[in-house]
Amino acid sequence: MKTVRMGEQVTFTQGRLGKMLTQEKAQDERMPIKGLLLMLGFDTPKVLTKYGSTQREAERAALSEVERFTRSGAKVFAPPSPHRHAARSLIGRDRDL
Repeated sequence: MKTVRMGEQVTFTQGRLGKMLTQEKAQDERMPIKGLLLMLGFDTPKVLTKYGSTQREAERAALSEVERFTRSGAKVFAPPSPHRHAARSLIGRDRDL
């Protein structure tokens, strides 16, 4: 890297200047995110991701079997009620009389 003295003219190619501006913009965009992470108590985005994964796993573990089944979207087929079967028997007998 070349040291530039005050008043010395420096030239960049269009490609190099574009890269420099892109890097500067990315750095400016990361600063508020970094500040928010620090405010929330996380050092890096990786630590936040790990925390989120751990929380989701804990929530899933806390769900009851019924809640897990319900959230999975599976259909529930209850066995026929013994009372319903008895009612059918009575209706069948009435027809025979």
